[in-house]
Amino acid sequence: MPKVNQYRLKRENGIDEPLVFIVDDDDSMRNSIQRLVRSFGFRTASFSSARDFLNSPHDEDRACLLLDVRMPGMDGLDLQRLLSQSRNRLPIIFVTGHAKDVEKSRALRAGAVAFLHKPVSPEKLISAIKAALRRNWQDLSKAANGHVNQISSSN
Repeated sequence: MPKVNQYRLKRENGIDEPLVFIVDDDDSMRNSIQRLVRSFGFRTASFSSARDFLNSPHDEDRACLLLDVRMPGMDGLDLQRLLSQSRNRLPIIFVTGHAKDVEKSRALRAGAVAFLHKPVSPEKLISAIKAALRRNWQDLSKAANGHVNQISSSN
């Protein structure tokens, strides 16, 4: 079962802070990353497997995914491929302790925002999260503009 950060961080305008999904099969690493991400002021939802993540409701708006590469069952690269095939725009940051260059290349070619090695420095992690959230915002803005243009041209 996912551990979802139950408190809602809100800005003065009442908008929820961005959500960072964390998928890692290593309990201590997942909990450590979750504490670090929360210390940056983000909401978190953590999962011990790719399947648990897929079986949970997850909103793409104002969110990104921190994903381990090697996990039992479905690995991080397989999850990335599935999300891409379903046209899920959730930006992915890989955080891994064991990876080959071919895995890094494959992840980045498939659109990962970053590929970080454990232990990851807080500075590199926050930088990657900000880049992922910027990409998410840009993708959502493009989709909204496209939708508005379709409505305008049909009138």
